[in-house]
Amino acid sequence: LVELELPSSDTQDTKMVVVGDTHGQLEDVLHILHANGAPSSDRCYLFNGDISDRGQQAVEIWILLLAFMIRHPGQVHILRGNH
Repeated sequence: LVELELPSSDTQDTKMVVVGDTHGQLEDVLHILHANGAPSSDRCYLFNGDISDRGQQAVEIWILLLAFMIRHPGQVHILRGNH
């Protein structure tokens, strides 16, 4: 059980984007970010693990997610995968 407290915003509702297994597919992650917007004060992301177990661009995904975690603390969360 994971309990996350979403920050409240005075002007709009906070949106939580839940991302399934990315398997090292950077193009898929970029598509998700483009479609939903980057993490921000009113947009949180939850990555459900299995980020880097198959694809060729797993390192790039980790760097991107870590950069977002530094830039927007508390807005990007990563769960452990099943591997």
